[in-house]
Amino acid sequence: MWVISMIVLIVVSFVLSGQDFPPQVSEWLKTVFPHDAAATSQIVAVSFIVGLCIGGSPLHLFLRYLDTVVHELGHTFAMGVLGLRPIDINISPDTSGFASFNKNFEPNKLQSCMTLFAGYPAPAVASVCAVLAARNGFPQAWFAFSTLTLAVALLLLMSNIWGKVWTSITVIGSYFGLKMLSVDVISIITSGIGGYLAIEAVRGVRIQSRWINSGNGETTDGQRLALQIGLKTRTGGRLHFLIVMSISLFSAYLAINPYRSEIKDWATTIIHQRLNG
Repeated sequence: MWVISMIVLIVVSFVLSGQDFPPQVSEWLKTVFPHDAAATSQIVAVSFIVGLCIGGSPLHLFLRYLDTVVHELGHTFAMGVLGLRPIDINISPDTSGFASFNKNFEPNKLQSCMTLFAGYPAPAVASVCAVLAARNGFPQAWFAFSTLTLAVALLLLMSNIWGKVWTSITVIGSYFGLKMLSVDVISIITSGIGGYLAIEAVRGVRIQSRWINSGNGETTDGQRLALQIGLKTRTGGRLHFLIVMSISLFSAYLAINPYRSEIKDWATTIIHQRLNG
């Protein structure tokens, strides 16, 4: 898993940096995805907002396992990069989950802290990557990479029936979507997922903060991380929340800001029509 984890880390780092891929990689991507292209600012902004609305509505119940899977993959790839040899991921119907590593490896303090920290920010980071991919001209490539990542998790890591069923459905649906849908539709889906993951990341870390503040956070990442680094548990929970919130807000800024003036004009027109109507 170390090689796979490093590949994921390198790809995500390149996407987040905004730098171009190496020429050989760029040429390969053009060969595999010849029609891949940047989405318009309107598509990115509107799709992101729709994703936010879905995440803030009862409709999020149909997609809620995506956030859990990305969260656990954050733990898993952190383990892999740090040499802890992840062995499985368990996803429960109630959306709880856990990732575990080979118990023959005793983590040091740095490994424990980085692994505990990585879970809740992972969906927010994935949100930023989705927005940047749609904006910078490779939504199909990012969608395929995300699907491949889920497929690897399905084959190598998912250990319980529910996790395998949900991930299988997602991977199969994404595969056929990638083959059948246009670049514009893939851009809409990618940006919408970005919005959905941004709000779900905040929702998850907010729930964690509530557990910690109520005195029931013994098993949460934030409280365990705070104890590892010598912080008060509530302080650790707040810091975790602020970090995830900041990443999600940054994703929203990237998605919406380029189309801000048009949204403002549209909202102003609607308000004037209502006031004068």
